[in-house]
Amino acid sequence: MQAIGSNSHDYAGNQHFAVYAGRVLESICDDREWQSIRSAYLAGASLEEEPVGLDELIGSDVAAVCIYKPWMRDVETIDGYGPSLMRRGLLPLDGAPDGFSWLASMPFDEGTKLQVRMSPLYMDMPVELRRIIYFTLPTQQDVVVQFFLLYQIIEWFIKFFFEQVGKDFFLKIQDMPEPSVQQVRDFIKHVQDLSSEKNRLAKLFEICNVDSRDRADFTRSAGEFIRDCQERSEKTDLASRLYQVRNLVVHNSHGISQKARMHLETANECFFRICMDLCEEIDEHIAEK
Repeated sequence: MQAIGSNSHDYAGNQHFAVYAGRVLESICDDREWQSIRSAYLAGASLEEEPVGLDELIGSDVAAVCIYKPWMRDVETIDGYGPSLMRRGLLPLDGAPDGFSWLASMPFDEGTKLQVRMSPLYMDMPVELRRIIYFTLPTQQDVVVQFFLLYQIIEWFIKFFFEQVGKDFFLKIQDMPEPSVQQVRDFIKHVQDLSSEKNRLAKLFEICNVDSRDRADFTRSAGEFIRDCQERSEKTDLASRLYQVRNLVVHNSHGISQKARMHLETANECFFRICMDLCEEIDEHIAEK
């Protein structure tokens, strides 16, 4: 944004930079949330005064990311990369005509390269869940509602995992000439163990990679939230803490104090990144891990 509003840098006369800069300005002007910025900028120009700089109106810590379309010709939809982009601080710019514009919610160092991955299960996710991830979550301010929405992602994953376990077993049974009684019993016990939501959570985080810092920060903040709710924290692992917070949010949302909300807000920041990591990692082979 600073570069767009200035000509005192090496790329000011670069035609390639101008193409990207023009696309960013077009997206800003088209988006309804940026209409006030456009009006203020044009008001200064119409009065023959020095227009207010974009960096003053938007903020110097905001970055716009553009993706060159020819590089994306083999990509059916950019939305599948959404969780990966959001994990790295990029949020979809609502109103962009082609869905290829994303707004950075945190500053990037000069020369930063973004390595993003397609969410393997994007096309399997219900449309409602995609809307939660891309449109509802980024704009939701209430920390209790934030947690509830994030947990919808987790619930879908543990449901998907449970279904894949069943499919995996039946495929193995088909390949066996004659499954033994013990093999069938072992599977039934396995299914019974996973019928509990708490156990499914534990298994999910056992087989999936979660950033160690996010894991530690979430369990600490979740523990503080639980104590603020006058509850005793039973276990300290990620799955147990998450399940206990889930129960408090679902069954006692009206009784959460302001202090507890502050700790839940911190926990949500980690929980968000954890959910986006799961979106990047989990695929149809999860039952085989």
